[in-house]
Formats: sequence, C-alpha cells, structure tokens
Amino acid sequence: MASSYLEEDLSCPVCYGIYEEPLLLACSHSVCRTCLQQWRAKDSFRCPVCRQLSAAAPHRNLALKNVCEAYRAERRGRRPQAAPQAPVRPRDLCPLHQERQKLFCLEDEEPVCVVCQVSERHRSHTLRPTQEAAQTCREKIKGDLKFLEKNLKALEKAKQTCQKTEQVFKNKTEQERKPRQIGFKPFQITRGTETLHRTFPMPHQCHVRFRVRE
Repeated sequence: MASSYLEEDLSCPVCYGIYEEPLLLACSHSVCRTCLQQWRAKDSFRCPVCRQLSAAAPHRNLALKNVCEAYRAERRGRRPQAAPQAPVRPRDLCPLHQERQKLFCLEDEEPVCVVCQVSERHRSHTLRPTQEAAQTCREKIKGDLKFLEKNLKALEKAKQTCQKTEQVFKNKTEQERKPRQIGFKPFQITRGTETLHRTFPMPHQCHVRFRVRE
C-alpha cells in the first residue's frame, strides 16, 4: 500500500510515469524534461498542473531524481524476474505521434497519447487513463442492458395481452357469422293457413258459390 502511494507521488503529471530527468518549475511543480518541452510557450514555460507561466528556465530537481532512481532500483530488486513486456500493437499507437495511447478523451470519445494531451485540440478537454475510462464504459453498458431488458419484458407482456384480445374478437366474429336457426311454432303455421284459405277459397267452395248465384 505504501509503495503504491510512493509511486503516485513520484509520477509525472503529464506522462503518468516515474519522473525521468525531473525539472522544478517556479510554481514548485516538477515535470519530466521531455514532457515539459510539449508545454513550452515561446520563451516561457507553462505548468501542466496549475497552468502558471514561468519565464525563468526550470532547474533540475536533483533530490526528486535521486528518490526516483532509488525507487526504481528497489522495485527491480523486489522482482525476482522481470516479466517480458507485451509488444505494442499498432492499434495501440497514436496515428499522429506514434506514441502509446494511455489516455482517453471524454469529449471526443477517443484514445490519445501524452503528446495529444498537450496539443491545442485536447488541451482543454477532460482526459482519463484508458483503464479507468474502459471501466466507466463497461458500467454504462451494463446499465443500458438492464434498461433494455426491462423494456423488452414489458413489450413481451404487452404482446401477449394483444394476442389474447385478438383471439377473443376472432372467436366473437366467428360466432356472429354462423347461420341462425329460425323456428316456427305450430300455432303460427295454423293461423297462416287460415289466412290463406280466406284469401284464396278452395275449388269446391267456389263451385257452391257459383250454383247459388245461378
């Protein structure tokens, strides 16, 4: 735990690595010599931490350099065998500066290198280490997936309800299309026959009426 805190104190605010040839600025902040060149503005130096301009040339921070060298030696001594470094893949290199992309720009949503960090394009942007940005992105994706799964369940339930309603209306329509059985009661048939006889007499009745008239 103490070692992690010490390494954080000995890390350059620009490249996030252990100081290499640290220079002390007028504002008391220290930066690697190569990293400070990226922050030079004409004849003055701008601090990458507090943005303060310093016209005076920075001095070598010998005390910090000695501490960093001692820390490197101690760290090498704790490692029984140095693990071989993984080869840098072309996709991990910045296409503009051919430096490893260790940072992620939140505004442009793209990985950048330490040189891009001090460029005019990304100078005012918010940058995060790539691992931290990747973890944040994974958490966001998990949240989006949960939201989509919840909506998907609601849609499935609504679909089932619509299918049931559709089946009910379909059954009702089929019942209404069936031919209706029309029944006649006996007394309705009898009354209809009597009405027919009164309107149209039988042949023998017509003959009797004709004889009477004669």
